[in-house]
Amino acid sequence: MRTKIVLWGNDENQEKILIGVQLLVDEVKVKVFTFPFELATEEFTNAMMKEWRNDKEVVFPEGYQEFTRELSLSESLLPEGITVEREDVVQRAQTEWQFIVLSQRLKHSFDNELEDFKERVKSATDFEHPLWEDLKGFWNKVQDQVKERNLFKEHIQELRDKTNKLFDEMKKKRRAMDEVFEKKSKEYATRFEEELNEIKEKIDEGLSLQPIFDELKKIQNRFKDSPLSQADRSKIWNKLDGLFKSVKDKRYGGGSNTRGKNAFERLQRRYEGLLQAIQKMERSISRDKQDLNFENQRIAETQGQLEAQIRQAKIQMIEERIRSKGEKLQEMHHTRETLEQRMAKEKDRQAEQAEKEKIEQAKMEIKEKIAKEIKEAAQAREEELGDKLEHAAALLHEDEVTEPEGAGQDTSQQDEDNDTAKENRDLDPAGEDPNAKSDKSTSSESPKSAGDTPPAAGGSPDQKEKEPPKESLFESLSETLGESLEDLGDTVKAVAKVVGERIEDAIDDLVDRDEEE
Repeated sequence: MRTKIVLWGNDENQEKILIGVQLLVDEVKVKVFTFPFELATEEFTNAMMKEWRNDKEVVFPEGYQEFTRELSLSESLLPEGITVEREDVVQRAQTEWQFIVLSQRLKHSFDNELEDFKERVKSATDFEHPLWEDLKGFWNKVQDQVKERNLFKEHIQELRDKTNKLFDEMKKKRRAMDEVFEKKSKEYATRFEEELNEIKEKIDEGLSLQPIFDELKKIQNRFKDSPLSQADRSKIWNKLDGLFKSVKDKRYGGGSNTRGKNAFERLQRRYEGLLQAIQKMERSISRDKQDLNFENQRIAETQGQLEAQIRQAKIQMIEERIRSKGEKLQEMHHTRETLEQRMAKEKDRQAEQAEKEKIEQAKMEIKEKIAKEIKEAAQAREEELGDKLEHAAALLHEDEVTEPEGAGQDTSQQDEDNDTAKENRDLDPAGEDPNAKSDKSTSSESPKSAGDTPPAAGGSPDQKEKEPPKESLFESLSETLGESLEDLGDTVKAVAKVVGERIEDAIDDLVDRDEEE
């Protein structure tokens, strides 16, 4: 924007004059130069139009008049009695110059802040992060004014050059500090790696996990406050996180339930972060609305068309920000609803998985208990069967011992009878009669009929009478074994039948307890 205008007009006597108007920015005033028509030669007029208006020096001829007036939107730039052919040019210059003055004041305020920063940077012996952040905040503030076009290009370039010099000074101090920091970071990282390697060896050796977990927690707490560079911090964190996962996998098995829990935790963290982002966005929209209300109030008090245009441009810019942020906020709320649905499904799935694991655990406990009972019952039955077998074997042994003794007594008795008969024949050999002969025949036939079954094969008649008890003993033994085996089979069948019923009853009781809780 130009700070000088040249145009033709008339003085209070309605005589034609050449008028030159100049803005004094720092003084917030304007100077008005009038040249009579006689002095406004073509050469001088061209010099005023082409050179003086473009801030070049032009020698004024003698006889001109000079006026000084305050810059105001309510009063005219020209003295009383002076009129111009192009009133619109004067009006436009009046509004533009008002904006130039305001922009210059804004630039001066930034210059003052830069002087303060210059002193702070000069007095700082080391890099100071708060000072760096303050300088960044200052430049962001300048950028905001640049975006709103409240500063001229030459002002922006001047402020940028001064600010860059301060940033360069701060970067030099930071590089020196970074070298010291990197050295210290390497020392801490080496210590952490040694400790984590020792813990990894303990995990591989299968030592107790709880002390290892507690030691990892202590290292994690120290890690948070340790001065580490980004690269070292990332490296140590990955190793620390891997050891935590290794301990948890060994402790909990790393099953599907653990993976499901991790999925739910990831959704939970994402949901919480989204809520924070929604709150920030709502606060940002609220601030924009406050700025919009402020600009709407100020536009009613605007003095001059240019300032009104600036205000209107700001209002449009703020409205556009509000609209864009509103759309983003709607998308964030939609994402929030989606995450809530996914979290609800994941929670139900975890509850269902936990219920299944409880039921499976109850089944395993009942099966182990019943298997133990079956084993104890089988051992008891085996002991009882063994006692019965020992008793039967003892009875059989007694019977075998008794049979030989009875057979010997029968043989001795037969020998005595034969000897007696022989003696009788020797005493009375001639006195035999037919009756005696008949008796003899009968006697001789009796042994024959009695001897149809040889003693060696069949034994004596007494021995034949004792054979039925021997057969009854074997039958009793077989019957006892059969009954024992049959009882054992019935016991196994009964226990197997009860297993299913007890498992079902235990599961029903477990489900009922969960529903009551």
